[in-house]
Amino acid sequence: MVHFISKSVYDAFVNGADLATVITSLACIETFFKTENPENKDKSLAQLIDEASFLDEEEIENLHLLRRYRNSWVHADCLDDTELLKDDTAFYAEVEEMAILSVKMLLTVLFSNPWI
Repeated sequence: MVHFISKSVYDAFVNGADLATVITSLACIETFFKTENPENKDKSLAQLIDEASFLDEEEIENLHLLRRYRNSWVHADCLDDTELLKDDTAFYAEVEEMAILSVKMLLTVLFSNPWI
């Protein structure tokens, strides 16, 4: 399953679907954590990130940054899109930056297990 989702991440990334890249890469990372250990099945992504012993502090911080960023889009914390509709330039730049970071972190997590 992780392999299939990771292919979707790459498809989204190379086609410039930056928000899809962020959302899908976090889904892939969460799936990886949950399938690596059956005890992780019911844990939140935040817990899984904090418990990933192979990650250093910067990588943990980056994953939490991406998780919070993804949540702001997925859980619609802000329902007022006035600023986005006025000028979406800043949003495109921000989403692109997050997409690049999400692919980097996906590769970091997946390459922690050479069998993926």
